[in-house]
Amino acid sequence: MQPTVRAYAALIKDLGGPHAVSQPVTARSNRELIGSLQALPADTGAVYLAHTDPERGFVAQRALSEAGGPPLITDQDTTAIGLTAELLTALMRAGRQLATSYVVVAGADAMPNLCPLLMAAGIRDIGIWKQADAAVLPLAQAIQGADAVIDVRDRASSPHDSGIDGPSVVVAPNDPTCSIVAVPGLLRAVVDAANPRMDVGVYGACAHALVMATPADRCLPAPDLALTDSVAWATAQALKHDPGT
Repeated sequence: MQPTVRAYAALIKDLGGPHAVSQPVTARSNRELIGSLQALPADTGAVYLAHTDPERGFVAQRALSEAGGPPLITDQDTTAIGLTAELLTALMRAGRQLATSYVVVAGADAMPNLCPLLMAAGIRDIGIWKQADAAVLPLAQAIQGADAVIDVRDRASSPHDSGIDGPSVVVAPNDPTCSIVAVPGLLRAVVDAANPRMDVGVYGACAHALVMATPADRCLPAPDLALTDSVAWATAQALKHDPGT
């Protein structure tokens, strides 16, 4: 079950993130969503948007940025951060070099922000497989020779193809903390920064911070105050080196 926006706000506060206020939004169109976001109080430092269609979230991000509004981060962004961290950890434990590993993203159309983030994090050889490719290129064939697979397929569109055989490293958004683990620290750094500009370099820094904090018996670190500090510091350093800040 996905957390409610109220649960997200409470978790962010409990884990040392900035003061967060939950505000459910019902929007039947991109215009309605953008209007609701632009109507937020002028002192809003950042927006974390959850449970929103990825395309609609991207349109809203661009609109707020162009209007000089607060940075908008979606749960697609933070899920991509968590998945990237899981992949980096799994590859390193398997003794594989990031720059020479071949990674296939299965269901790339379901999370279009993932591949750019993987590249920013050090993965150079990426194969993209979409559900629409299945008729001419079965997934089993597409992953041949891959060192790892990130499986973000929409299960509703692939109910009869749930398993992946081949690579020893398979990463999927199964951990319930995947989408939230970086959020408190990321938001703290963004709120504290002057004119922050969000990009894959900043998100990549978050992913590497998660890797450094992951214990040997886990795929991701457990959210806690120390992790929030680590992610906030890494994000702040990345924002300082961004020419837009």
